[in-house]
Amino acid sequence: MTDRTIMKRIAAGEQAGLEAAIGKYGGYVSAVIRRRGRDFIQPEDVEELCADVFLALWQNASTLHSDRLKQWLGAVARNKAVEQLRRLKQTVSLDDSYLLIDDGLWDTMQQKQREALVASALRSLDPVTAQIMQRFYQLCQTTREIAEEMHINESTVRSRLSRGRTKMKQYLQKRGICYEDVL
Repeated sequence: MTDRTIMKRIAAGEQAGLEAAIGKYGGYVSAVIRRRGRDFIQPEDVEELCADVFLALWQNASTLHSDRLKQWLGAVARNKAVEQLRRLKQTVSLDDSYLLIDDGLWDTMQQKQREALVASALRSLDPVTAQIMQRFYQLCQTTREIAEEMHINESTVRSRLSRGRTKMKQYLQKRGICYEDVL
């Protein structure tokens, strides 16, 4: 079923349209939530967040364009995952004894530092390559989808991904960071 047909059915209040959307994009939405939530969002919460994403689709179907359905679902999934992560956030005492006992705090600080380094490396790329890298790694788009949306050849997308990874690796190595440790 095409996205246009799915959206028409959902807008008409047909449950079959929603079921088709879940069948077509359920795995994608789940992958986006798991990727954004890393190890902090539990599997049962991933299922609940997926349901929330498709509920939002049901409620907003009349205002959405069918040609942007996948992107809209991805954006809503990322936002739901971020909201969940914020709800899970806990405050931590920074007294010395806690720092000695809890390696989790140290791991979290290192992860944030790695994320900042990768973001900095991404900003060092030319804008087109950076956009391709973000679409591929953050939005979980395929090279074909990127090529179609950016109106460029798929082989160009693959070569820019390869060159982008190489440039990011060099960027990180110049700063004394082992590429494999960051990723």
